[in-house]
Amino acid sequence: MEREGSKRVEIAGFDAKSRPCSPILLLETFYPSNLFIRVRQRNAFPRIRFLQIGTSFSHNHWSNENTMEDYIKGILIPYVQKKRAELKLSSDQRALVLFDKFKGQCTSSILQLLEDNDVSVVMVPANCTDRLQPLDVSVNKAAKNFLRGKFQDWYATQLCDQLKAAGGGNAKFVDLKLSIMKPLGAKWMVSMYGYFLSKPEIIRNGFKGAGINIVCES
Repeated sequence: MEREGSKRVEIAGFDAKSRPCSPILLLETFYPSNLFIRVRQRNAFPRIRFLQIGTSFSHNHWSNENTMEDYIKGILIPYVQKKRAELKLSSDQRALVLFDKFKGQCTSSILQLLEDNDVSVVMVPANCTDRLQPLDVSVNKAAKNFLRGKFQDWYATQLCDQLKAAGGGNAKFVDLKLSIMKPLGAKWMVSMYGYFLSKPEIIRNGFKGAGINIVCES
């Protein structure tokens, strides 16, 4: 804990590199995100049901070419195929995805994988994602606020429980080891998925703000 009157209170033991992260990619309807957790092997994932959320892992926590390939094969392509069937389009009807300049999704093998599945790519120019990428325009802030709120509520509850158990004494540090935080973080990600399903206007606002209005008219 910090001194009384401090304007900034750090959370002891909270390592940003240990947090689960989830790139959420959206079309005209909300579809499954992909959850990344820093683990050494796939069987170290938190043992919870992920519903429609795809899972990938990398040793350094960050997305890369391999996790992007997992995402495209496991989520993007099946989704495009499903929408083609629903809309009664031909199986080779071109689809369009909007990418930023992240190197892991701009490799020749990734672009060829998309081309082989009749998916065209439009790249957002560098330093323009805050204006042209729908997630940056609307969704990401709401996602961060939701997860921050979940963590703050949980952390405050832990402190209150300690204070009650101590009969008004001092609270100890809240245990933030990975074996505790990984399952919690995964559950919060699943809850966030439901949150966005219940508030589609957040997603639509991102496309409208980026000037992509066609997908918002249906």
